[in-house]
Amino acid sequence: MIAIVLKGNAPIYEQLVSQIEELILRGILMKDDLLPSVREMACDLAVNPNTVQRAYSLLEERGLTYSVPGKGRFVAVSKEELEKRYGKSHIEALESAIACAKANGITMDEAYRLVKKIYDGEGK
Repeated sequence: MIAIVLKGNAPIYEQLVSQIEELILRGILMKDDLLPSVREMACDLAVNPNTVQRAYSLLEERGLTYSVPGKGRFVAVSKEELEKRYGKSHIEALESAIACAKANGITMDEAYRLVKKIYDGEGK
């Protein structure tokens, strides 16, 4: 279910966060599903429990999981909620880029040509 690349470029905790997000987006992890304990996950992946704790803390900070004392950690969002959140963040990033371009004197025509070039895979 989760595969960590120990000698990869991304830190292990980031890989774990990304893969849990992906499991939610694929509908494998559902809202209110119980995640493995820190100890279980660390043993399964053969990583330090502190690494798993760091990933779980980051997931909770992002609002993707929640903790119930004595019960464990649970998925806080549905696939649809996460898709909406990511879609909204992409739109916000695009709006920010457009505002920045406008503030730097890039005209609508120049912006359109640049976006078309990038969109068509031609780079800058």
